[in-house]
Amino acid sequence: MPTSTLIQYLDTVDSAGVDLGVTPSARRSVETYIARTTITTGDAVVFDNTATGSGAQGIVVATAAFNAAGRPGIVGVCLSGVVGTVGAPKLVRVVTSGLVVGRVAAATAAGALVSCTAANGVGAAVATGAGAATADSARAAATSYATTLDAEATGVALMSLSAAS
Repeated sequence: MPTSTLIQYLDTVDSAGVDLGVTPSARRSVETYIARTTITTGDAVVFDNTATGSGAQGIVVATAAFNAAGRPGIVGVCLSGVVGTVGAPKLVRVVTSGLVVGRVAAATAAGALVSCTAANGVGAAVATGAGAATADSARAAATSYATTLDAEATGVALMSLSAAS
């Protein structure tokens, strides 16, 4: 059953004044899928189209693979890494919308549209606007799955995922 996206919690600090971070945001949706491969925390994931069996392609995820045209169909970002195999699959928690810290390419700026065009599972800013090539702008619109809310630091950035990526 999908998690709720209704606004249910608006506090940003606890009673002692400690910052709660992005975890309590009711705008964040987290779903559980099955991993049959290794997935690193912060990786963009897609449904595994090589999975076979009754409905497996709708519940098995894998790290999003780089390809020159970006990777449409990003399911979300892995919340905690797992090491799964075909013989010993593991449950993996995936943020499907809302705020998440995800892996991004070096020097990704705040406000960048992110698409899987750098390396497997790692988001990279996609050029848009007047200075961008037409193909890049089209790819950004078609394959971006998040917008960075802060600049990359040590390979990660806070992102806001699209509800329907």
